[in-house]
Amino acid sequence: MLQRFDQLSEVFQKTKYTDAHKELSPSDALSQAIEMLKGVKGIVYCIGNGASGDIASHFSAELMKNCHLASQTLFNTSLFTSIANDLGYEHTFSHPLEKLLKPDDLLIALSGSGKSKNVLRALEVALKIRCPIMTFSGCEWENPLRQKGHWNAWIDCKEHGMIETLHFFLFHAIIDLWK
Repeated sequence: MLQRFDQLSEVFQKTKYTDAHKELSPSDALSQAIEMLKGVKGIVYCIGNGASGDIASHFSAELMKNCHLASQTLFNTSLFTSIANDLGYEHTFSHPLEKLLKPDDLLIALSGSGKSKNVLRALEVALKIRCPIMTFSGCEWENPLRQKGHWNAWIDCKEHGMIETLHFFLFHAIIDLWK
């Protein structure tokens, strides 16, 4: 059991943070994340699939409750399944964001692999309208999600449970530091 905690600590120490131009120290990265959130004039949209979707939903709730930001997840069962059925799963986030997302919003995208097609399509929508993007990913350093974000947290691990645990931890660190 203690080996697992050591492994978690080891992976966390290797976490890399970047903005669109350079690598950031953990302290600078968390400060920048908080500043991005404080600068949002619109809505923070948090998206992800599976456990990452649950983490996005939890973070969205924390942002509204503790940081008093307007936040939304886009996971409405009827909307999500009708888009997946009629337009294809890869459009489940991009289709509603084409109607909702504004330049003064913020898109927070989670994907353990950084390769989820529906999440990547959502980033294309955000990039087209120049909406800022925060990403949380893992697996490969050169994953497409991390490459498109304006602020990124990348977990140097291929184990999704570890990646998701650390994403959840980082979200709570951001909330706790905000307060």
